[in-house]
Amino acid sequence: MPGDSVEPMESEHDPSGRTGASSAPDPQVGRDVRRVVLCDRRDPGDRSYSEAAIQADGTVTVIGEDSGTPVEEFFGPGLGDYEWVYEVTADHVPHLLQALGGTPGDDVLALIAGFHESRGAAALGQLLRDEPVRAAFHSFNT
Repeated sequence: MPGDSVEPMESEHDPSGRTGASSAPDPQVGRDVRRVVLCDRRDPGDRSYSEAAIQADGTVTVIGEDSGTPVEEFFGPGLGDYEWVYEVTADHVPHLLQALGGTPGDDVLALIAGFHESRGAAALGQLLRDEPVRAAFHSFNT
């Protein structure tokens, strides 16, 4: 079940800048220390994948990719792949912990996974964008 385990992330990556099982962009490629898969849904014509990771420098990223017919219907013909990343710098991680109901020393990835499982992806995105977290957000579609 998504969010059940937090696993070490290999630092090797392919030359395209993509890491592990994810095909979503990661601004800190090769520096993942641990990660947790939040969603890995694969249906005919529709795929959704997201994960949270903590980097060696303490930065937390939440990345994802949605692809298939629903994405193309939203963005238009030929644009069936949407990739995104939230980035919480190490100095804002205490704010993230607080927003998730945690305290210093709590496992931020476990808190993210629990929040995602109980409240959903949209609520997690809102939490990451709002004060006090103010995560940077980047996205693109192809």
